Amino acid sequence: MPADPSEGIPDGGDQQGFIVLNRFLQAYLTERDIPRAMEIFSDQIYGAGTGESETAVGKEAFSRLLKSAFVSAASQRAR
Repeated sequence: MPADPSEGIPDGGDQQGFIVLNRFLQAYLTERDIPRAMEIFSDQIYGAGTGESETAVGKEAFSRLLKSAFVSAASQRAR
């Protein structure tokens, strides 16, 4: 992550939105730290994954959805 998380935002871009999204992606995809990634969401989050029936209502359900993505990816790599 760059020293300035807003670096690279086009003029007129949503700096706060970019920073929050970057924080989530850094925690989830780079650090694999789901509890830290979940800190940005409210308890009323509605999330959707990429697979059939991958939906989550609420923070706990979304956290489980993210964890299942890690398990699925690990099993794919093991094949």
